[in-house]
Amino acid sequence: AVTDLADQSNLLAVNAASCQITLNVTNARLSFGWDGAGHFIQTGGVVNVRRAQLDSNNSTPGASLWIFEGGSFNIRDALDGPGDGADLALWGGGTVGALGSWNSMVGFRAILTGTNGHTTLDTAGYTVTLTGSVFTGSGGLIKAGTGTLVYAGGGSNQYAGGTALNAGVLRVNNQLVADVTVAGGATLAGTGSVLGVATVASNGVVQPGGVGAAGPLAVTSAVLQAGAQVNWASAGTGAVLRVTGTNGLVVPAGAA
Repeated sequence: AVTDLADQSNLLAVNAASCQITLNVTNARLSFGWDGAGHFIQTGGVVNVRRAQLDSNNSTPGASLWIFEGGSFNIRDALDGPGDGADLALWGGGTVGALGSWNSMVGFRAILTGTNGHTTLDTAGYTVTLTGSVFTGSGGLIKAGTGTLVYAGGGSNQYAGGTALNAGVLRVNNQLVADVTVAGGATLAGTGSVLGVATVASNGVVQPGGVGAAGPLAVTSAVLQAGAQVNWASAGTGAVLRVTGTNGLVVPAGAA
């Protein structure tokens, strides 16, 4: 089962809350522009796919466009594409979810527009790895669900709306230029850099390095609220929390 949007004139829009597209059988995929420039627009409903692909054939010039402003788009295996900078996602609301652990293509680009609010990425107990991703824009990202979201590879993510880490683990192994709020029960980890303010609520955790992984986690500024924790024991030998900004580390009474 393959659904392909072959060129710019072939546009598929999903906008009704009752609409559902499911392509999760073996080898099923949804391609935004198999050989050209396909446009996929979703403002409601539910889309479940094994694999989503932007400009998958990549033999004809053209920029594929994924406009996502509502509903749910759930991926089981992978978000693929050539990663050549021509294809683009515009995320402004809705929930991108996980039906299994999946990786993005190298160089996945998304503009967080904030059109209908911040976009939620729900890992749902799985691991979602964005390798060399580039997120920009005036909107923000909400990390929901148990499981882990990983910023990996050489990407640099810079968006104005910040990152709300509401549950699970956010592992920053590259560069994130945005403020991060860590809710109780959630964990900020990694060996990369957070160029912004990391605010950690009571029972929220900062874990430099990550489970069994040594190395520094750099933040511009960190605010640990009462009951917040820095977990050194699980971070591996050589784990370091490096605070680089002039505002430094703020630790109120009761934080540990």
